[in-house]
Amino acid sequence: MKKYLNIALVFSLLSFLGACSEDTLDDINENVNDPTDVGSHLIITDVMTSTAFRVVGSDPAFYASVYIEHNVGIYNQSYNAEIRSGEPISSTTYNNSWGSIYENLYNLNLIIEKCSEGGSEEGNFHTLGIAQILTAYNLAVLTDLWGDVPWTEALQQE
Repeated sequence: MKKYLNIALVFSLLSFLGACSEDTLDDINENVNDPTDVGSHLIITDVMTSTAFRVVGSDPAFYASVYIEHNVGIYNQSYNAEIRSGEPISSTTYNNSWGSIYENLYNLNLIIEKCSEGGSEEGNFHTLGIAQILTAYNLAVLTDLWGDVPWTEALQQE
């Protein structure tokens, strides 16, 4: 019995000696998968993909091709848009595209701030140039479809 008591005493002492320090306890609840700052090289790939799929290849391109009569649909799917009844006057026709373009412009604004003088990635001219070109393209699509649009006011960071 005394032998088991000594073994239990040794294990309990070892557990106290092997406990973690205060610094280790501070790092336990830190989530390494929840960054507070994302690199511009990661944001730019998302913006390029979003521009390709949600701006270039979505409703604005489809309706523009209908309006200039490059596309009418095999089974007359575009008839309402072609006669300007329904789709072109509905308030929700371009709603997703509008939000997508502004999301792209917001992310591009972040990249430009990061890569410009005084930013956290100052000197990253390649990403900065891509961001400036994509900003011009997204703004061109935005103004071609909706005319005068809020830009600097809409991209204010909170």
